[in-house]
Amino acid sequence: MPKAALDRRIVPEQLLATLARQQARVEVWLFENTRYSLEGTLRGFDEHTNLVLVDTVEQWGSTAKHKRRTVALGTILLKGENVVLVRSLGMPTQRKEVTHSATRE
Repeated sequence: MPKAALDRRIVPEQLLATLARQQARVEVWLFENTRYSLEGTLRGFDEHTNLVLVDTVEQWGSTAKHKRRTVALGTILLKGENVVLVRSLGMPTQRKEVTHSATRE
């Protein structure tokens, strides 16, 4: 591998740290369970990939035949040995109140 490519590589711990610092929404796939996933806001992790997720929702079911079913779980600690994939879904939506001005220029 060229030296320039080595300088640009992303270490998994760095990526998880960035996602946790930004409180990003993530989808987590679990070991040997293809129809089940978790979606939540990543708050923390450790060296074993144990994850702390808040506002977590479990999703299961096949999207081809049936609608995906969801159940709200709240805050969870997910054991790292069950984690197969962590996918970023983006930054959490920030609630902003929209005010409409009735004045015109």
